[in-house]
Amino acid sequence: MRTEEGFLKRLAKLIGIAVGIVVLTSPFWFPVRADRSCERRRSLHCFVNLRSTAFALLTYIQDYDEVFPPASRWMDCVLPYLRQGNSPDALRCPSVSPPGFGYAYNSRLSKVSLLSIERSAQTPLVYDSFKLSRNASDPVTSLPDPPRHEGFHGMCFTDGHARGVKPGTYGTPP
Repeated sequence: MRTEEGFLKRLAKLIGIAVGIVVLTSPFWFPVRADRSCERRRSLHCFVNLRSTAFALLTYIQDYDEVFPPASRWMDCVLPYLRQGNSPDALRCPSVSPPGFGYAYNSRLSKVSLLSIERSAQTPLVYDSFKLSRNASDPVTSLPDPPRHEGFHGMCFTDGHARGVKPGTYGTPP
């Protein structure tokens, strides 16, 4: 009986060691998949940030007579409306290293009434940008080349939705 218990203990120990080796070495077996998984998480996080920023901007607009914030300080205006409680993390693309932000605001919307937007589902609000400064803005001309997120630019629109946009859709070369 004792020899059987000893054998089972040794067998369990060997199985534990084998599982540990497999777990520790598996990233070396599938490096491409791990990179893709990390990029997919960053892309998802980026779209969540863009959606939160769009929601905060739309809330700001409701408080300020349906008028978009000025382009020169759009981040400063939207910061109190973020769910993260005045944390600028939602205003930062996860693929951009701090202190950069990586998002820009459509300067054509600066101090414009929401009611004057005819096609809100197609009008960019905030998007991935190669301009990394705080309060970056332009008329959707700073989309990064190549795109940051699996071949797509992160973008939210004036109706509040966020999605990936292919290069060439908004003035950038395909």
